[in-house]
Amino acid sequence: MDTILKHIILVISSLSIIFVTLLIPVHLENNNELRDTKLGYPACFLEQNLSGRYGNLAFFPIWEKVDWSGKSPVVSFSFPWMLFDLILTFIALEAFIYTLETIDFAIRKEK
Repeated sequence: MDTILKHIILVISSLSIIFVTLLIPVHLENNNELRDTKLGYPACFLEQNLSGRYGNLAFFPIWEKVDWSGKSPVVSFSFPWMLFDLILTFIALEAFIYTLETIDFAIRKEK
């Protein structure tokens, strides 16, 4: 496979994985955490105010994930932390693919 095409596929896969991490539920213990819910993995790059979802009737602890409806405003978005997540995910995928390629070459060499 062409190296450029492989890296384009890895970047697209890394972006997909990063945005899927927004769907991982976050454990919240109080109203302050509900107002500034940190989302994203491994580094939090999105903060969202989810207090409008419950008003004053929140029972803790709760598990929440990103609200795509637009009712909960985004408090902050950190592009540098998202870029850090992208680079980290890309390196992890590259290392995984490299390991598989090394094993494949070793098996083919034996035959």
